Amino acid sequence: MTITYAPDKPYRPPLEDELISKALEFMKECYPKKKYRELVKSKELYPLAKLKAGACKDYAENLIKMGEFPNQAWNWAIRQEILETEPD
Repeated sequence: MTITYAPDKPYRPPLEDELISKALEFMKECYPKKKYRELVKSKELYPLAKLKAGACKDYAENLIKMGEFPNQAWNWAIRQEILETEPD
């Protein structure tokens, strides 16, 4: 299978639901079990994921306004705001 880059096809940023889902998955897999269970019990897990998704979107949009390519801006924003890692 060959994957080719299609420059005429515009980049589609992730939907809010996709960002929330990614945040929920990260928290489930990477947070300490005790912290994750506390977030679930307190019903703060989904609001926290939604907050992370909003911060990610804001960060990516700011990077794009500053001249960054959209796909790179979204990658950086997702890594920093949702996956809690520093971009390269």
